[in-house]
Amino acid sequence: MNTNMLTAAARLSDDALETRLKLLAVRERDATVELVAHLAELLTRRKHVGEGWGSVYVWCRDVLHMSEDAAYNRVAAARAVRRFPVILDIWPRDS
Repeated sequence: MNTNMLTAAARLSDDALETRLKLLAVRERDATVELVAHLAELLTRRKHVGEGWGSVYVWCRDVLHMSEDAAYNRVAAARAVRRFPVILDIWPRDS
């Protein structure tokens, strides 16, 4: 854990902490959407197969060091995006 981040978070007021958390949540969702779009392209190109990986799931788990759950969910979302690209346009951006 980066203790500097923890220390910085501890110094925030309640309002500033809430504001920061909302900003970070938006950034995380945006990054997830971009990651899923790129995984959809990887599925299309099948580059992982040429490199000896049996599946994008295993590639995400072993190369990107995702948990099994995260890898499964991201690959499932990427497959859905390949079939229905509009998903990327309707993914929630803020709340």
